[in-house]
Amino acid sequence: SDLDKLPPQILFAFPPIASIMDWSRDGLELDLGMEEDADFKVVMLSGRSATIRCPAAATVGSLRRKIAESLDMVDPVGDCPPFQMTLVAEGAGDAEGDSRMLRDDMFATEIAGHSISVVATPEPDWCKNKRFKKHYLRGRRCGMEEHEETVLLDLKSGGTFSYHRHQHDHDHDFDCSYSSDTHIRANGQWTFHADPDDEDGGRVSLKGEAVVTETTNKKEKVKKQRFNMLFLRKDLLGGDAKGSWKTSDMPH
Repeated sequence: SDLDKLPPQILFAFPPIASIMDWSRDGLELDLGMEEDADFKVVMLSGRSATIRCPAAATVGSLRRKIAESLDMVDPVGDCPPFQMTLVAEGAGDAEGDSRMLRDDMFATEIAGHSISVVATPEPDWCKNKRFKKHYLRGRRCGMEEHEETVLLDLKSGGTFSYHRHQHDHDHDFDCSYSSDTHIRANGQWTFHADPDDEDGGRVSLKGEAVVTETTNKKEKVKKQRFNMLFLRKDLLGGDAKGSWKTSDMPH
């Protein structure tokens, strides 16, 4: 899978507070023909509606822009606002009815034939135009061995983000000197997912492209990677505990 090709620096960057999301859902088998299509209806509270036709294997996340364009939600400069989608099953509101929030990794075939309620969601003030910073340092033998990591995450108004993680390791033994620096710089789109049943207070997902630069004893490697990460709101607003994220307004 594509995740197997990701460097460990992305897969295991700050495991307690971030994890990679497998948007491709590798390994999940569906009995779908490559040419099969699915149809579903999207409806806004205003009554505006549209019918979406797409490949059955398309994910909900990959259809967001198509849905926004079909409902005239895209603004004049081409930006697509964040929105949530809820599947409204037959009888919703009745004792036998059911409704559930859609995940971006769901397939179109899972919602084919249903009506989907679309509600625009404003970007939360707690994360819009905010900078989140995390720093970690571990040293041994009076600084002869050292491991240091710094992460900067900027969540910008309009749904774009920038991410920079720097990891530095060095060992200044008398017989062997070792130095390594890894920079991961990523840009893309961020989305806040608020689920009333989520005890973590929601989550911020990042999706974009990353440039990874690795320098070991002055030898440099540069490669590009797909970048998908997930941050829980409760972790980004972790408070003043040692090793937690620090929050500030983005510099102008």
